[in-house]
Amino acid sequence: MRFSESRKPKARPERSRRAESRLFWLVCALAGCRSQFALPSVPGQSAGGVPCTAAAECASAACVEGICCFTPCAPDHTCARRDQPGRCVPREPGDKCAQAADCPTGFCTDGVCCGGACAGKCMTCRRPDRPGECVVEPDNSDDDKECGLCGACFGGECAPTRSGTDPNGMCGAGKVCGPDQRCGQPPGGECSRDEECGLGDCIAGRCRVTEPERVTVSPLTPSTIHRPRGIAAGRRGAFALLTTEAVVRDAYYVAQNDLLLVSRPPDGAWWGRRLADDPGVPPNLAGMFPAALLYLGESVLAVGYAIGASEEEPLSCGPRTLPCGVFATMVAPDGSRGRPESVFDSRSVGWLNLVPDGDGSAFAYVQDYTTVRAVHRERDSNGAFVWKASAHDAAFTPASMTWEPALLGGQPGVVLGDMDAEGDARLRLMDLKTGAERPLAVPDEACAPQIAGSSQGDAGETLVAILCDRQGIWLGTLRETATGEPAWTTVLVSDDAWYGAPAGVLHDAQGRAMPAVTLLAPSGLMGIDEIRLAWRLPDGRWQARQVFTAGGGRTPTHLDAEVGPDDVLGILVGSGLATGNDYVVPDQLDLVRVRY
Repeated sequence: MRFSESRKPKARPERSRRAESRLFWLVCALAGCRSQFALPSVPGQSAGGVPCTAAAECASAACVEGICCFTPCAPDHTCARRDQPGRCVPREPGDKCAQAADCPTGFCTDGVCCGGACAGKCMTCRRPDRPGECVVEPDNSDDDKECGLCGACFGGECAPTRSGTDPNGMCGAGKVCGPDQRCGQPPGGECSRDEECGLGDCIAGRCRVTEPERVTVSPLTPSTIHRPRGIAAGRRGAFALLTTEAVVRDAYYVAQNDLLLVSRPPDGAWWGRRLADDPGVPPNLAGMFPAALLYLGESVLAVGYAIGASEEEPLSCGPRTLPCGVFATMVAPDGSRGRPESVFDSRSVGWLNLVPDGDGSAFAYVQDYTTVRAVHRERDSNGAFVWKASAHDAAFTPASMTWEPALLGGQPGVVLGDMDAEGDARLRLMDLKTGAERPLAVPDEACAPQIAGSSQGDAGETLVAILCDRQGIWLGTLRETATGEPAWTTVLVSDDAWYGAPAGVLHDAQGRAMPAVTLLAPSGLMGIDEIRLAWRLPDGRWQARQVFTAGGGRTPTHLDAEVGPDDVLGILVGSGLATGNDYVVPDQLDLVRVRY
């Protein structure tokens, strides 16, 4: 039968048709029908199986546990199953629930369908590996806050939580539990006193954790003397250590034997290499004493060392091996090395230092009996790497001389502390490019300055640690100015010298002066076994704290430090026991990390 235009049924409103459709499917769902057909979608609404936050977002008006259902589900069904999103299926143990009627087992515990009431302390039905089963909570967890502040479940019983965590969230505000079950700031959190730190100590305004680690790796030989020569921190978090290995003769004399390089990537194992294994390096390095270490670029290590003749080994260098002098070897992250590069020809090298030039290469500072010179690693016209000496040397009086490198405008310089012709103490800045010399003010009239360490920053700043005849420790700062004339200032750090001389002064990994400039002070005295770290407070005062104790009657004898990525301070400590003549034999290496 055909209808005329005037007799066609009137179209019902869209709202009415939508309501009737939903009513039909709701009655169907309550009656138990399980249609596989989805509700027709409506513009602005989602079909089944997609995330939702409210029923109005879904075509079925059913948003269950954040998922749109294809059809409304009965109370004991869910459509939020990961393997069947949007489909109404019977709830199983482990599925989310709001009441007992939602679950086929009749138990809704901890927000999931459970096989029983599971009412005991430290019991849960929410373990990811055993959903819906009533089992003990995983160690160091407390979802129901049953164990109280800084407590957690371990083996089904409440016990103190692991330090540095807050499993039940009762500390709040990003704090963590400490070993004494007290809430405090996590490592790196701001603080003004130790009591505010959950872990570590309040150092330079932040909670820092000190982590000592014994360095034991082949080819380091147990019970052999190890004298630390350097530490380097790579941009990717690796630390590398350089040490000489030696033997004692007659309890007095220390004979040089070998130079060892040990390194470890951030998440890997230590590896070690003997420099004598390199092609062309003599197997007996009796005269090989000064050495230095530096990372170039991302991960290449530059190892500098001097080979010189000695009274006992006059042929330790010569025609059949490397000649006497200073050499450098480049070491890749996997430990592979190239042939030694000749840095400087000399049979009498007293000290060696490697300093980054700020442009991906390095200066080698070489000291003999009366001079200090800088040698730069650069490419020649053929593209090969060569070492080119500075135009001028820094001459000094050897009787009481100390020195440290200083870069000014990327050019090599030296800060010298020695005596003038009249025997008066002095400080000088020597420009090794131009030969110019500038006097630097001595911190105190009564001070006979000994320069104990320096650090180069990216902003044209050199920090210099100065010891004044055990009267105190000073910090000198050398800065470039717009006129080209360097500015020199000094500040007193401590007037008691902390039992010994400062071992160094540091910038952070980005070449900036650290928020509080640090100095490391070894004791240097028998019976005093601690290493201290000093920092400057915002008001200009200085504080110091012990960060390492050798213990066991050991005395620290050697110390070096470097700051790596994320401002992790690495301190290399060599320590030993005193022999019968009070000579300390350093036979132990420790790497102390102070995490910033």
